[in-house]
Amino acid sequence: MVPFVWAAVLVATATAAYCDASGVHDDLVEWVKKYGGVVSPHVKIADSRLSGKGVIATEPLQDRHTVFGVPLLFAMSAEHATVDDELGHIWKMLPDLSELDVFSGFLAFEMRRENKSFWSPYIACLTPGPMSTAVFSQHEMDFLAPSAAVHSIASRRNADLDEIYALIVEAATNEPSSRSAWQQLQMTKSDYLWAHTVLRSRAHFVPVKTEGDVWEAGMALMPLSDLFNGALGRDSPNVECYTGDEGYGTSGIFYCETTRPVLAGEELLVQYLGDPLGRASGRFLLNYGFVPEYHDEDSVLIEIPKASVHIEERLRKFNIQDVEQIPWINSRDECLKLRYTMYHTVLQLDEEGADISDNNKVNHHLLSRDTVRRGIQRMLSQIQSLLDKYPSVEEANEAALNGVASGRLRETVVDNILRLQANEKMILQRVIDMCTDA
Repeated sequence: MVPFVWAAVLVATATAAYCDASGVHDDLVEWVKKYGGVVSPHVKIADSRLSGKGVIATEPLQDRHTVFGVPLLFAMSAEHATVDDELGHIWKMLPDLSELDVFSGFLAFEMRRENKSFWSPYIACLTPGPMSTAVFSQHEMDFLAPSAAVHSIASRRNADLDEIYALIVEAATNEPSSRSAWQQLQMTKSDYLWAHTVLRSRAHFVPVKTEGDVWEAGMALMPLSDLFNGALGRDSPNVECYTGDEGYGTSGIFYCETTRPVLAGEELLVQYLGDPLGRASGRFLLNYGFVPEYHDEDSVLIEIPKASVHIEERLRKFNIQDVEQIPWINSRDECLKLRYTMYHTVLQLDEEGADISDNNKVNHHLLSRDTVRRGIQRMLSQIQSLLDKYPSVEEANEAALNGVASGRLRETVVDNILRLQANEKMILQRVIDMCTDA
């Protein structure tokens, strides 16, 4: 019997199923159908023009056609970790770990349990996992370095994961009731990193209704519903997923339905991440292990360095984040509205001795086009210094070829980093071209 699991609103996943081994996705479909799931006979899991595998219509589909109807008993969540008979005590000893950290540990253990796991047909579709920065070698991290913000975020995350894994090992080996199971399953750091990357790239937030008609929320893996690729750029979503009103707890059904008529041969796509920052090439690499070709929602991630207390207070009032984004600029007027322009204008005002603690005075300065132009010039100087750190195309390609030939770099990782850098350089150069005379 699968323990009760609860979770929250759907967030579109960014990668399609791996399921590359022959027959693996067929086993997954049959497993879901065995326990009452619904799988449309008019779709197939096949190669996607976007990324990996995807869900393709084999015949024309009407609006509101049910592609998948998956009982919630298939959902896997961090709650399963805490009620696990063999290893649940570990997580109770580590109350400061996040839901993602605990869930990663449980998924890694379930992978190690192989056919003894209820989810084994699904887990077979999760390997080898995405090539996100969490599984980069040091040589690959060095190759990523010109993308400064992405490299910095990845480095911090990787250091955190090292610490978390060490805490799990310590808890598991010191907790008597879990020690034997830990030794038998032998979860490695690679297993944990694999699970972490899978969850970052595939986890949904799925609503579940309790018997009191209250919807509760949390992170979950939902088999089949994470097979869809996300719509970007010119592609439009044609599928949405939701929890039906019938049933309570794991007796509920998670549906994925078309939102318009779909042609035969058309790929079924879900709405992409709601946060525009999540569509940046750097976010794709950090979370999903691939970088798409440039699209019109792309942006460059920029880390905002720590500043003095009074500057930090001013930046918070303008809602400047620790990581900002620079999008593609379509007009010179957009240069004036960039949040990164605002950031540099505040720094410029402070450097000129203006009182940036007074809201009225700062707002008055920001209404001055001359003041903002000085901020833009400061911003352009910083962007040019970022551009100067990228290698030329020839240098990057030569380093990539040498790294792959020597075995220091994996070809898939190199391709993604080169595409990331090309996208970032194009956007940054566009800002310089458009904003120089703004």
